Amino acid sequence: PEEVFPVCSPNYLAQFQADSPPEEIFGKALLYLDDSQKDWVTWTEWFEAVNYPVVKPKNRVNINNYPMLLQAAINGQGVALAWGSLVDDYLQSGALVRPVETVLRTHANFSMLEPGDRGVIPASVKHFRNWLLDQLPGQVGQKGLN
Repeated sequence: PEEVFPVCSPNYLAQFQADSPPEEIFGKALLYLDDSQKDWVTWTEWFEAVNYPVVKPKNRVNINNYPMLLQAAINGQGVALAWGSLVDDYLQSGALVRPVETVLRTHANFSMLEPGDRGVIPASVKHFRNWLLDQLPGQVGQKGLN
């Protein structure tokens, strides 16, 4: 399962008291992924799924590119929704922190298909496949992978 949760910079979070309610932290500035891909979880969907009241932030920042969204969060511009496997390095380095521990676990999956006996896999594709498998330890069914 995919894990989706809020992230922000340590400096952004430092503006609030340790016992500040989530609504206060989220109410200042939310970073929205404004992408034509409807597969991303929206803030409204996240709030509803985790039983938080839907927050209307004072500042709403729309960004149409996920790496730019994460950079805005790192720069202290607000709170972004993050996908666990995509932000682990930022969390480990301290560039991003989780202002709340609440997590939405979705049932979304990613698939990678191979041609099997019907085609040759280019070396670059094999390299990418192996890199991807290394990034997702314990999360991948490896049926048929060579």
